[in-house]
Amino acid sequence: MGRKEVIDFLNNEETYNKVFNTIKDECHKNDVHLDDYSQDSYIAGGAVANTIHHFLNKNRPSYKNTRPVINDIDLFCFSRKSGYNWGLPLFTGENFIQQPINPTLNMDGYGRVWFGTMGESITMVNSERIGVINKVDIDVYLTSVHEFKVTDYYKQLLNNFDLNCCSAGIDRLNNKIVYTKEFVNFLVSNQIEVTMVAQPLQTSIRMFKKSKELKTNTSNFETEMSLLQHAFVNLPHNSLGQEWWEKSKKYSSFISNYFEFVNVSSIDGGLFTYTSKDFKLVKYFDQFKFNSESSLVGFWDLFVRNKNQEVLDKIITFYTQNTNFSLEHKENMKWSTTRRYRTKINSISNNFDFIDTLGSVPDYFDCDFNLNDLVVVNQFNTILEENLIDPRMCLTNNIKTHVKFIKFFTDKFIDKHGIVKRCLINSLVTKIDPLNKLKINTFNCDDKIEAFNRIINNLWFNMSDSFKYRHKFNWDDPIYLSTINLDDINF
Repeated sequence: MGRKEVIDFLNNEETYNKVFNTIKDECHKNDVHLDDYSQDSYIAGGAVANTIHHFLNKNRPSYKNTRPVINDIDLFCFSRKSGYNWGLPLFTGENFIQQPINPTLNMDGYGRVWFGTMGESITMVNSERIGVINKVDIDVYLTSVHEFKVTDYYKQLLNNFDLNCCSAGIDRLNNKIVYTKEFVNFLVSNQIEVTMVAQPLQTSIRMFKKSKELKTNTSNFETEMSLLQHAFVNLPHNSLGQEWWEKSKKYSSFISNYFEFVNVSSIDGGLFTYTSKDFKLVKYFDQFKFNSESSLVGFWDLFVRNKNQEVLDKIITFYTQNTNFSLEHKENMKWSTTRRYRTKINSISNNFDFIDTLGSVPDYFDCDFNLNDLVVVNQFNTILEENLIDPRMCLTNNIKTHVKFIKFFTDKFIDKHGIVKRCLINSLVTKIDPLNKLKINTFNCDDKIEAFNRIINNLWFNMSDSFKYRHKFNWDDPIYLSTINLDDINF
C-alpha cells in the first residue's frame, strides 16, 4: 500500500471506529472502562498503533487469523499548571530533555519532560497501573495569556516516542486518529525505525520485541542498532532501573552484541549503568558535533537512511563549498578509539549548524529551498554567534520561513554598518519575556515576527544608567499589561 492510501486509511472514520472499539473491548475484557476517564484523556502508543497495523495487514497471508497485539493501554491525562516549572533544566535547544522523573518507573518508550511549541514545559509526573490501563499524568506549565487546548499536545507527545511503530493515538474529542509522518513511513515500509535515542538499551529491547510481535521487515535492523550505539559518542554511559535490568537479562543473547554493563549490582539509587560495545562510525559522522539527541536522529535520516537524496545533495554541496567538509571516509574509525577523545569530535562549521537545526525542527528542510538559502542562514548564524547570541532564538518551521525571519531581524537589529544591537536583543529576550509569554520562541514565522514587533513597540530599554532607549507605548494592549510589572520601568 502506498503512502497516500495509508494516509486515507488513517483519516477514514471507519478506521477510527474499528480501532477505538477494539481498544474499548479490550478494556471491558479486563474489567476497566474508558468511560470512567475524561474524554480529553489521550489513548496513545503501542495498543493503538498495533491495532492499526493489524487492520491494515490482516488480509496478508502471514497475518491471517491473528489478533491485534495489546499488552497494555497507555492513557495520558493532561492538566494545566500556572506559570513555569522552575525545576526544569535550562532550555538546551532540543524538544526533548533527558530528565527522567524516576528512571525506575515503567514509563517506557517516550520522553518524560519536554518543551512545547510555545516554550511551555511539559512534565510526566506519575504513572499508575489500573488493570490493563497504564495511566500517565502530565502537567503542562502554561502562562496565563495562553489558551490551554489539550489536543495541541497529542501530536507533541507522539513526537517524543522512541519508535516509529508506536507513534499513533486516539483523539476522542474529535473522533480521529492522530499520527506522525514516521508512523506513516512504518505502515508503508513495515520497518521499525528509532525516533529517539534517550534510552538505547530499552529501545533496543522494545524494537526487537515489537519486530517479532508485528512480523515486520527487519532488513534495516543493524542500521537502527548502529544509531543507538552512536548515541554514546555524546553520552558515555546510560542507566536503567530494576525492571529493565530483569528484561535485559531475558534478552541478553541479543543485547550483549551491542551493549555491556559497567556494573551489575544495583547502586546509585537502584540504577544499573551500561555503555556501548565497540562499533564502526558511519560515514561523515566524525565531522559533526551533535548537541542534542534529536540532531543525531536528523543526521541519520539524511546521511544513513537516505530519506531525501535531493536534500542530502544540497547539504553536502553546501558543506564542501563553505567548510572543510571531507567526502572521504575514515574506514578504520571505531568507537573503541574515539571514546578516548570524545570531545575532539568537532563541528565542521559553527557551534550551531544545520544538523543541530534538525534537532530542534525535524521538518526544517521539508520545503523548496536552494543553496543560497543555506548560505544566508549560515552567515546569519555566524554573525549571531560572534555577538554571543543563540541562533536558535531565530529558528522557524522551515528554512524558507527562516530566511524570511532573518530579513525581519536584520532590519530591526542590525544597523547599516553591520553592527548588531546586542544590548537591545539581550534586553528583549532575557529581561522582557523570560517566560515566553509573547511567543518569541514559537517556530511559526509570522507569530514570531508579531511577538518581536509587539515587544519593540511597547517597551523601554535601559542602554546604560545615563541613556535610555524609548519605544512607543501602547498602554491598552492587554498582552503587554500582563507581561511586565509597570513598577519596574525606570523613567
